[in-house]
Amino acid sequence: MHIKIKILFIFFILFFIFALPVAASEIQQITFVVGQPSYLVNDQIKPMDAATFIENNRTYVPVRYLGEALNARINWNQKTKMVMLYLNNNRVDLNIGSKIITVNGQTNQMDVAPVLKNNRTYLPARPIAEAFFFKVKWEKEGSKVVVFPPEKPAETNVLSETTGNSKENESEETTLELKISEENSLTKATVTAFQQINYKILKLTAPDRLIIDIQDIRPGNLPPMVIVNFEVVSQVRVGWFNRNPDITRLVFDLNKRAFYRSCLSEDKKTLTVEIFTPKPGEEKLVVLDPGHGGSEPGAVGPTGLKEKDVNLDVAKRVKEILASQNIKTELTREGDNYVGLYERSGMANNLDAGLFVSIHMNAHKNRDANGTSVFYYCYYNEQKAEEIVRQEKSKELADITQQNLLNLLGLKDRGVQQANFAVVRTINMPAILVEAAFISNYAEENLLTQEYFRQKIAQAIAQGITDFIITQKA
Repeated sequence: MHIKIKILFIFFILFFIFALPVAASEIQQITFVVGQPSYLVNDQIKPMDAATFIENNRTYVPVRYLGEALNARINWNQKTKMVMLYLNNNRVDLNIGSKIITVNGQTNQMDVAPVLKNNRTYLPARPIAEAFFFKVKWEKEGSKVVVFPPEKPAETNVLSETTGNSKENESEETTLELKISEENSLTKATVTAFQQINYKILKLTAPDRLIIDIQDIRPGNLPPMVIVNFEVVSQVRVGWFNRNPDITRLVFDLNKRAFYRSCLSEDKKTLTVEIFTPKPGEEKLVVLDPGHGGSEPGAVGPTGLKEKDVNLDVAKRVKEILASQNIKTELTREGDNYVGLYERSGMANNLDAGLFVSIHMNAHKNRDANGTSVFYYCYYNEQKAEEIVRQEKSKELADITQQNLLNLLGLKDRGVQQANFAVVRTINMPAILVEAAFISNYAEENLLTQEYFRQKIAQAIAQGITDFIITQKA
């Protein structure tokens, strides 16, 4: 009897040692060793039914066990081959065979894709660990992948637009200088750095704000908030949004929908951004063309998602955004009905529209095909002068829209391309055709089912249109 009790007691001790998770605040080090069917959390050995391996000079760890080591909750969608990890209000999505990683709705490109091996999903540890603010180191001696917690318990939430702590930055050398002023309802912000500035600008709604991400530079001693109470801008928030690589994020909270224009100085060390509202009624009509419809579904995704439905939803979202900025819009179809190609362009011509944007999702028989592209028509042979100008402006609109799509979606850049599509060929105004993502790709189809991603597409297209309008006024 005593022997049974001792055995049972030992069993419970072993159960608690091997089965219970280590609290996130107590994690000091997680170690995966190549070839070993176990890993370490601090000094505790955790068994696995899989082993870390090296392929093409990259070390792959089992995603499930990495997630468990980080104390993340893990879900698997067999239908879409999607892994979802949750930790501290943060979410990471991965798809087998796709290099896209989505962190709280923000898509980024990885250098390799998750692989499925013996019914286990594998990926290098760095993308997942760093998404949850952990650090990763490769130790060649011993062939180890070592994961460390943040130097400070993560107070940062990726969902927040700005992160970091001003006190943390007080000892840093001042790396940025921000000046902001207002004249005639126009807000002018000047950002000066000690090195060349590489930046991205995003414009978001609900609430309205303009976001500037400055790469490879820390905020230094900039205050976390500057309250200005201008006509268009109420305040500017500053944060150290990302570390390794460093990203400083400036968020301009807006009182109303606004346009912006930006430019860099000749030495690229000074960024000037102007924010203003357009005067009502200045803009010509924009015609939005949701591709396909009715008996023509367009491309159909692996799980049955129809392109025509996504196109219409995105077009309506673009219309709503543009209408809020006093830009008049018309749709070539408002419902699930068939409209001929020449009817679409004919409608825009008859309305004497200023711009035409056809909205589509791409497809290919190769399910791995992915990314974003914008098309325009260009044919210079014996064209009239006004047609050459129209084509040049179409190229300009395509370039601007593609850049906005890349900034917001984070998908592969398939570039701006020429095409002989009827809807952009038989038209009298600058015209483009957007292929925002591949509905035939498992990962991108999954994104297209989600409202936040469709809204991002709409925001990027709307911003491309407004940016183009601004360039024509300059």
